[in-house]
Amino acid sequence: MRLHMDVDVQIAGRAAVHAGVALASEAHLGAMEALDRIQTARDTVEAFTHEVAAKTQGELDTVKLRAHLAEMEAEDFWENKGKEIADDFNRSSEKAKELSYEAALEVKDYFEKLVEKFTKVV
Repeated sequence: MRLHMDVDVQIAGRAAVHAGVALASEAHLGAMEALDRIQTARDTVEAFTHEVAAKTQGELDTVKLRAHLAEMEAEDFWENKGKEIADDFNRSSEKAKELSYEAALEVKDYFEKLVEKFTKVV
């Protein structure tokens, strides 16, 4: 009976060892699969990030170029038309002064005539 118990204990021990090895093997395979999935996800996120960064940099470069071209265009416009605009403004300013003076004279004449009418009536 003792022999039979020893054999049973040995068989149980071996079964436990095999189960432990199988369990460790399964755990190792599970960990490897998880690592593989993490690596795939990391690669996907990294590729996406690089793509977004490249597109963003391209858009920023385009904006900078357009701003520079607009600045050059404004400088050219002012260089070509600036004097003409300043001259037009000065002429308009003089004309506005003349018209204001004429309007003031008309108002003065109107009130002088109005005062004359009131003084004749009184």
